Parts: sequence; C-alpha cells; structure tokens
Amino acid sequence: MMRKGLVPGILAGVIAAVALVVAMTMMSEKNEEVIGCCASEIPLGSFVLTSWSDPAELPSAQITLTIEEDQVSGVSACNNYHGPAEIAADSFSTGLMAQTMMFCEDTDEAERTYLALLDSVTTWQMDGDLVLYAGTTEVLRFARA
Repeated sequence: MMRKGLVPGILAGVIAAVALVVAMTMMSEKNEEVIGCCASEIPLGSFVLTSWSDPAELPSAQITLTIEEDQVSGVSACNNYHGPAEIAADSFSTGLMAQTMMFCEDTDEAERTYLALLDSVTTWQMDGDLVLYAGTTEVLRFARA
C-alpha cells in the first residue's frame, strides 16, 4: 500500500523534470545559451586595465580586476577593493565595494573614476580582451594579467 502523498509527489517531480527538458530543448533550438550551464564562459581570473572611456588619462599606477564566481576584487590605483558581483552570459553587475582607505594624492581622482565606471557596468564580452559596457558604451577594457 502506498502512502497518500507519495504518488502526487512523484508525479510533481516527473512534471518538473519534463518541463525543464522542454525548456532546455526550446532554448537550444533557438541557439540560446542555457544560463548556468557554462560557467567556464564567465571571464574568471585576473585582468589589468588598459583603457577606459573617461577623458582623463589612465594613471601610471596599475588598476586590476580579479573575477571570481560571485565577487570581484583588485587594486584601484592605490587602494585594494572587493565586493559582490553577479556575472552571467549576458550581464555583469557589482554591489557595494569595500576598500582600504589609504590616501594617494596623485591617484585619488583616477581611483574614484575607475570605481564609478565599474559600478556603471551592465554587460561584458571577450574579444581577446575583457570589455565591460554600460549599456552599449564600452567603459573599461582589460588584458589578462
């Protein structure tokens, strides 16, 4: 004799599995990526800033970005920074950044500019470099470190 809730529970599980297979099949027929399937496509690792959209010249002090699955960190010309990030195949966003509080007069403005540009990022792409966009505007470009 089966328990009352066992058959409906099994049936619900089968329905959920079928729905997932149908959704994945429909996405693959449209040549769309299944988000979460391909974590290796997210640009994990360390990068060095090579250009930005701000009219000010890049500082001589190096600016870096390290991407892990759910956070970013690096050096913003003077201070270290780190914070949460949500990165998927079609999006890139960061949360509130924590940073060290050293004052470096010659790089202070560049540091604020970089962190503001990083905060504005909504999407990314790899074209040999890691390119970060705010909407459709390229704002930051990095080479692999």
